[in-house]
Amino acid sequence: MKYKTGCLIIHGFGATTSEVEPLSKYLKSKGFVTFCPSLKYSMENRKAFSNTSYSEWIQSAESSLKYLKSKCKDVVIIGFYMGGLIAANFAARFKIFSLITINTPIYYWNIKNIYYNILIDCRTGNFNNVKRYMKTPIEFSISELINFRLLIKKTKPVFSKVKVPMFIGQSLMDDAVQYRSAEYIYKKVSSNLKVLRCYDNLNRDLSNCSNSNLVFTDIEEFIKQVTKRENGIDKRLLPSFKYLDGTYN
Repeated sequence: MKYKTGCLIIHGFGATTSEVEPLSKYLKSKGFVTFCPSLKYSMENRKAFSNTSYSEWIQSAESSLKYLKSKCKDVVIIGFYMGGLIAANFAARFKIFSLITINTPIYYWNIKNIYYNILIDCRTGNFNNVKRYMKTPIEFSISELINFRLLIKKTKPVFSKVKVPMFIGQSLMDDAVQYRSAEYIYKKVSSNLKVLRCYDNLNRDLSNCSNSNLVFTDIEEFIKQVTKRENGIDKRLLPSFKYLDGTYN
């Protein structure tokens, strides 16, 4: 007998499964089955899988999707940062229940927020952000950075093929991803049921983030409402979410 709903949670570029562990634990506590694969681009696997291409990054998550589909009746794919690009590719190719992306890059490096973070460092004397920015160019190889850009380029037209219910979350203060990435995704997806939600502050460290509980409950509520809608229990539109200057359903 298959479980009802499973959540495949895909971590971001240069991160590990610990990045999405807080979300996984929350969804498990609410009765969902979760699976968080460690992909070839993770910090744990980079030495073992050096010089891999973006297509291999996608393939390294595909077996995890197939495994979860064998265990669960419905599968929700949740992509965090670059994991959202892989999630979108799966949503366009496989039959899944719904798609959720958080801080997924189309336009990367938010210069305004980077400048703001540097100012904070100068005022506080804590230069953690400056150190992080200086470390980024040497932390990743040229091949990895090229493949990161290629994955974005190849995935941008894929969003128009996504027809499943979709939730798009984006932090307004994230320095790695410009908030207009979320607007691009929202406008491009073909789903007739899509929600876009922005948060004041939502970063990679979900265990130490002021908006983490809010996004967790929003994701849970979205999955539950899609389930009710798909089962014919509730045909009302999902609640609208304010985004920048407009309101979208």
